[in-house]
Amino acid sequence: MVAVVKPSVPPLFKMSIFLKIKPDFVYCFRRNIVKHIANITFDNVIYSSNNFSKNGYSTNISGKETIPDNKTAQFIKFDDMIEEGRKVAQRSYVVQVNSENSCIELHDYCQSICTVENMFYYRVKDDHFVLVEFSNSEAAHKLSFDPNNLAVVSPFIWFRTGKKKKLVPSSVNVSPLINISQGPTELEIIEWMTVAQSLLDEMEILYQSTKLSQLGFKLRMICARQVEMMLSGLFPNIRAFPFGSTVNSFGKEGCDLDLVLRYNFSQENSDDLRLVHHSKINGISSRGQTQRQMELLGDLLQIYVPGVIGVKRILGARVPIIKYSHEFTGVDVDISLTNMSAMYMSELLYIFAHLDPAAQRLVFSIKAWAKVVGLTNPSPGRWITNFSLTLLVLFYLQNERRLPSIDDLFKLAGPNDTRYAEEINCSFIRDLRNVRLELDHSKTTAELLLGFFNFYQNFDFNNKAISLCSAKIINKLDYSPMYIVNPLDRNLNVTKNVSLEEVERIRVEARNAAWALETSSRLVDLFRSSPESLMSKRKYISRMVMVKDLFQT
Repeated sequence: MVAVVKPSVPPLFKMSIFLKIKPDFVYCFRRNIVKHIANITFDNVIYSSNNFSKNGYSTNISGKETIPDNKTAQFIKFDDMIEEGRKVAQRSYVVQVNSENSCIELHDYCQSICTVENMFYYRVKDDHFVLVEFSNSEAAHKLSFDPNNLAVVSPFIWFRTGKKKKLVPSSVNVSPLINISQGPTELEIIEWMTVAQSLLDEMEILYQSTKLSQLGFKLRMICARQVEMMLSGLFPNIRAFPFGSTVNSFGKEGCDLDLVLRYNFSQENSDDLRLVHHSKINGISSRGQTQRQMELLGDLLQIYVPGVIGVKRILGARVPIIKYSHEFTGVDVDISLTNMSAMYMSELLYIFAHLDPAAQRLVFSIKAWAKVVGLTNPSPGRWITNFSLTLLVLFYLQNERRLPSIDDLFKLAGPNDTRYAEEINCSFIRDLRNVRLELDHSKTTAELLLGFFNFYQNFDFNNKAISLCSAKIINKLDYSPMYIVNPLDRNLNVTKNVSLEEVERIRVEARNAAWALETSSRLVDLFRSSPESLMSKRKYISRMVMVKDLFQT
C-alpha cells in the first residue's frame, strides 16, 4: 500500500522533500543534522548512516559488502520481467484530470467499474495525470467511452466533468491507493551527498534518487501498449518490445524509450490446417521495404495517435527509426523494425547488473561524472556515449573478477537459450537461478570507483582494445582511437565514432577524478564545479576546431 503524502515542506527543514513516493516508505532529509542522515527508505532499500540493503545486497560503513549465496535463486528472467510489465500495462490507463483534487472523484468513478489496484498521480508541465491500475484486464471492456467515435483506441483518456450530483463516497480508504510522484532537484541531491558520511553512502544516494522509478517504467510500458493497440487491427499479433535503458537495469529517470516492433507469426500446428488465410507478407527482408513501412508508421503516429507530437523519420540511418515525443508522459520514443539484437544486448546488460549489484551504483556514478565534466553529449558526435561508458565499467568489473566473460555465459547456454538476430548469434544463459560462478566480491563499491579511474587513466588506448567477450585486453583490429568490441556482433567497434582528442580527454579527466577522490574521498567533490549539470540537459560547447584557426595569431 502507498501512503498519500502532501509535498509541502516545513520552513525549518527546507531540505526535506518527498522523493518519488513508493510503497511503504517516505524519504526525508533534515538540514539541521550535520554530516548525518536519518533513516531514509529508497524503493524498498533501507538507507541509514550505518547500513542499507537491497534485494539481499547489503553494505555497511565498516567496508564490508556481502552478497548471499542464494542471490541468483531470486533472479527474475528478462523475458518474464518484460511480460509482467506488459500484463500490467494491459490493465492500466493514463487519465488526464483537471488537478490533483480530482484523484478521489476519479477513484470513486473507476471503482464503480472495476476494482482499482493502484493509482499514480504525476504532472507533465502544467497538465495533471493519473495512472490507474485495475485489478484485471477485463476493465478495458467496461470503461464508459464510445469507441465508435475514435479513429484509434488508446490507453490515454481524460476525465471529463460529470453531471452535478453528489457522488457516493467510496467505502474503502483510498489514501493508501494514491501514489504521488515528485522527484528531487539536482541541488537537493548534491546537498544530500554533502551530508552523507561516506563515499559509499554518496553513491547510494545518487543511484536511488536518479534511477528509473516504478512509475517511469509503467508509463513506458503503456506507451508501448499504445503502439500495439494502434496497429492491432492490421497486425493482430504485433508486439512492441522495449529495450535499452528502460529494461537493462541501468536506466535513469527521464531516459528515452526504445521500441522494436516484431510480427509474432506463429507456425504452431500449421501442418494440420487446410484452410489458411491469404496474406501478403513482404516481411522486412529488404532495406527499402523497411524504410517504406517505417514511413507509413510515422504517418499513422502523426495523424491518428493521441499524445504523439514531433514525429521525425530517420530512414537513412543504419537502423531506420521513427522518433517522437509523448506529451501525456513526457517520454521521448524511438521505434525500429530490425533491431532485435539491441534487445538481446539489453538482456545481456540486465544479466550483468544482477550478477553484481555494485555495477549499477558504479555505472550511475561514472555517468554522472562524465556528464559534469562534459565527456558525454546528448547529440551524436565524436564523444563517448553512455552505452560505451557502461561497457567500460563492466569490463573493469570483469578485470576485477566480479563479472564473468561473455564467452562463459555463452558456454552456459542451454537449448532454450538459443537466439539469433540479424544473423548474429545471441545465445547465452538467460536464467541465473541456481547458477554458480566463481566471482570475487571482496572489494567495496567505493574502492571500485577509485579503481575505475586508476585503471583507465593508465590504459593504452593507442594500441589495445577492450573485449567483454573474452574479458581480456586484446590488440586493436584497426586504427580507431578507441576500440571496444561489440559484445554480440564482434566485427563491430562500439566506439568507432570517438575521436583521438576525446580519448585523451577521458584519460585526463580520469586522472583528475582519481586525484580528487584520493584527496577528499568524496564523490560530491567531482560535481561541485557545475552541480546544475548533474542530471538535466546542459548546453554543450562544440569542441570542433577549424584548421585555419590553428594558423591565426
